[in-house]
Amino acid sequence: MKTSVNKTNFSMSYADLAGISKQKVNTVIRDIAEFERFNVTLEKVNAFKAMVEEFYNTQIDQEHRGVIVATTEQKNELASRVKHLIRETIMYFRHTYGANSKYVNAMNISELSSLTDLELERRAVSVVRVSRIASEELPSSVIGIINELESTNEAFNNAIDTKSTLVELRDIAAHERVELANNIYKELMNYCEIGQLIWAETHEAKYNDYIIYNSYKKPDNSPPENSDSGEQGEDELPNG
Repeated sequence: MKTSVNKTNFSMSYADLAGISKQKVNTVIRDIAEFERFNVTLEKVNAFKAMVEEFYNTQIDQEHRGVIVATTEQKNELASRVKHLIRETIMYFRHTYGANSKYVNAMNISELSSLTDLELERRAVSVVRVSRIASEELPSSVIGIINELESTNEAFNNAIDTKSTLVELRDIAAHERVELANNIYKELMNYCEIGQLIWAETHEAKYNDYIIYNSYKKPDNSPPENSDSGEQGEDELPNG
């Protein structure tokens, strides 16, 4: 069953959340004596600090996306080469045995340009297999084309698998990062609420230290949620 997409429980960017949280950790440590009245110990604050550091050092979505885009480009280059080698092979069989020969019909390469990656990979396997049936009759140059098609198609298949794995890892990382961000935001707001309560009537400057100003909020035309600096984590990648 398809699960719903995780959303953040706040409107600031990930970069702002990490930066503000690191600042507020230092502020809470400054006021730790007052916070201990609310069962907020230095140990707990340091645990929160470690969680913020983990979040800050986590690979951002743009990095995941960049790797996937590079892998996609490599996969597409291999796909183009596979198609070219299939067409070269078919050209030989058509000219040698005829357009309606048993070999050409068995290879079935109609609408080659419209095949999905997986369909193309399987079609290439079929072309190599059928070609090998006639291997004793083929010149060495054509055998070289078939061998290159086989090796290129293996690399293409590996690229398909690699991209699929990277997309899955990106989705998992995005989900985990949203969960971690939401936990950090919840804890941050808890500390700010306590800090404001502590200093509300006695120290205006320290009270203000626990206010998250509107300047950290995303404007209405800002990037979507779950982003680090502008790009949507759900962005569509090239060619699926």
